[in-house]
Amino acid sequence: MRDVVKTNVKRNQNSKRARRRRRNVPLYCFLVIILVLGIGLLSVTLFFNINKIDVKGDVDYSSEEIIRISGIGNGDNMVRLDSKKAADSILNSMIYIEDVNIDKKYPDTLEINVTRCVAAANIQLGDKYIIVSQKGKILEKADSNQSDLITVTGFEPSSEFLEHILNPVMNRKQKFTLKFLII
Repeated sequence: MRDVVKTNVKRNQNSKRARRRRRNVPLYCFLVIILVLGIGLLSVTLFFNINKIDVKGDVDYSSEEIIRISGIGNGDNMVRLDSKKAADSILNSMIYIEDVNIDKKYPDTLEINVTRCVAAANIQLGDKYIIVSQKGKILEKADSNQSDLITVTGFEPSSEFLEHILNPVMNRKQKFTLKFLII
């Protein structure tokens, strides 16, 4: 039998083909960059505009009120939408909303989920009471305590204004006790 000897012969066609490919690489890169930029530009201008806004949750406010306060409207772009800013606007303006979650349902629907504040405790301040939610949001001031809620005495809040989160001036042990009583 004859031994087969392999040789390493370069073909001219392969080297020409490789040179042709290498020569077009900058063109291909440029075309890919233009394509990506074009798709990005279209997505923030023409595509993903809001056509429908759904408000879900059982709260005392109407859907129109919540949408108006959020600052979001039909035709706004979902890619450029600052949902954190809209949620903060709702939380700061509407006392009886505890939590807001804004979901983008591509291509054109926005869903605003709101959670109602639930009274959790009476905080006694002199002869008046402040009713707070589970997260410490001040709901209202009252002259008498609500009998179905726990009452916290000896508490010094840093602010009594409505629409603010309660920020107590107390030590670590008192904070833990308050959290335990509310939850």
